[in-house]
Amino acid sequence: MTVSADGNTMYVPRYSENKLRIYQRPDELTAFTLKDTLLQGIEIESGAWDPISGNLWLSAGNNAYNQPFGDFAGSAGTYYEFNTTTWQKVDSLKWQFNVPDNPDERSRGIAFSKDGNTAYIAIFGTSAYPPVQKFTKSSTPPTVEFRANMSVQLKKGTFAVGDSVWVRGNFNDWAGKAFELKDTDSDSIYTGVFDTFTNGQSLVFKYVHSPDVWESTDNRLFTVAAGANVTSAYWENVDVYKPSKTIKVAFSVNMELERLSGLFNPATSTVSVRGSFNGWGETMMTASAINADLYEAEADAIVSVGERVNFKYFYSPGTWEVNNLTDPTQDNRYFDIDQAIFDAAAFAFDGNFNNGSIETVLNQDANITFMCNTNGASIIDAPAGTPFTSVHICGGNSPLQWPSGGWSDAEITKAIELFDDGTHGDLTAGDKIFTTNTIIFPQYATLNVVYKYGANWGIAGANGGSNDNEAGVGADKKLTMGRYTAVGTVVDTFGIVHTTDISKVEKLGNTLPSTYLLEQNYPNPFNPETSIRFSIPQESFVTVKVFNTLGEEVATLLNEVKTAGTYNVSFNAKNLTSGIYFYTIKANDFSSTKKMILLR
Repeated sequence: MTVSADGNTMYVPRYSENKLRIYQRPDELTAFTLKDTLLQGIEIESGAWDPISGNLWLSAGNNAYNQPFGDFAGSAGTYYEFNTTTWQKVDSLKWQFNVPDNPDERSRGIAFSKDGNTAYIAIFGTSAYPPVQKFTKSSTPPTVEFRANMSVQLKKGTFAVGDSVWVRGNFNDWAGKAFELKDTDSDSIYTGVFDTFTNGQSLVFKYVHSPDVWESTDNRLFTVAAGANVTSAYWENVDVYKPSKTIKVAFSVNMELERLSGLFNPATSTVSVRGSFNGWGETMMTASAINADLYEAEADAIVSVGERVNFKYFYSPGTWEVNNLTDPTQDNRYFDIDQAIFDAAAFAFDGNFNNGSIETVLNQDANITFMCNTNGASIIDAPAGTPFTSVHICGGNSPLQWPSGGWSDAEITKAIELFDDGTHGDLTAGDKIFTTNTIIFPQYATLNVVYKYGANWGIAGANGGSNDNEAGVGADKKLTMGRYTAVGTVVDTFGIVHTTDISKVEKLGNTLPSTYLLEQNYPNPFNPETSIRFSIPQESFVTVKVFNTLGEEVATLLNEVKTAGTYNVSFNAKNLTSGIYFYTIKANDFSSTKKMILLR
């Protein structure tokens, strides 16, 4: 069994089942539950963490009992290095059998030197041979060849011979022209080979062409293996040319709720639309002469039938729209080009910023405190054991901001600092739990907040080479508030991506209770929603959970710090069957359980 650095994920090898089981828990106070089963066919016996890459090494097994099969057939005696985000194989080491595929030479374990350059593999099952073999890492760095096929864009006319192509990603702060690709043989494939990476490094990147046009696809992912690596793709993954032409697109967006919230100031802020049609550059919008809250722009887009045009609205200094506004599976807004739009050569798109309505925004200010636990956590691409000197939070919802480019050192002014010195709302100095002052999301702000943390901002050698170093580019945390959320505390663990939902928790008045109390839910029996009220006389870490009659957890309603007061928690059992359920509260040393009945 191998455990993650934060202690909340267990990787359990199942030798007899030829698979790996993964168990997780949200925090140290909660039981582990089975989350996934992977690597079917591998006869896993043991594993260990790579101290440099942070990847997981696992044994493929041996031929003593059931030989590895599937993707691991013929891999007896081999240890594989896996990236635990993508589960790609990064590297491997093979035990050198004294007798070919000897079933008596069985994998016992693997261990690494502190610098990660030496590995030791041990066997059991025979006393005829030395039980340990030593492996030393090659000093030759791996290379990565990037290949961007621009043939479709050349035919389409959105790219020309002589234009430049670059790779930008988490390895170069998403900026600059150092990673340039060339087409030396005029085959429309732009290539470049680079040796600045390390074995096991996780690359997140996009292709960019001149003048500064970005792909509108999701970030590309690649894990560097030992030796020579190649990653190839067509620009925006489009490999077939279709006849195209320029159409006129009329955009309009209503900014009323953003203005009412105080986040958008028409006198000092600008509004723009950015998307695949303009290389995610700025097409500036102007206020309508008829309605000052309505901002409009017209843009050209070179399109073909079946093409998708992605875009979002943005206002300065740094506020993007939230994700999933067109549908829940896509980050960006979009519209698809059908034959009618293509023939008309025109399209109009209007809406409210963030699809805002009185039902989807705060009805009063929300005072939110963010706490980030760094105990046992690690910083992407930083040396193992690197201490957390500072933590900052960025996000897409004002007053949070996203850095505009590659999270450069200078953009620390757009981040909000968390503290671990007993000040600014921090409870205990030096406990590695960093805390913000209260962040006020104003009335009319959107209910869904997207954010992430960055550690050791601007500290060379301690930030892994990038200030965006929590969980990979695009791996953001989410906070869901309710229309009437007034106060709340979000408790996060650095590196763990999840959604915190405080929309179902409401503080009732300002009266301070004298004792802890869990009340009977109302209504009871219920179908399918009921309310649970509790009181706490002092600030407490509160957990409210629901269990079935077998003692199995079916819901976590609350798992965060709450200030003293009386609260109401809503529970919706629409996905549960009729029967008896139990709900329990834990707050400091207080615990209580009550029964409730769901009747369909």
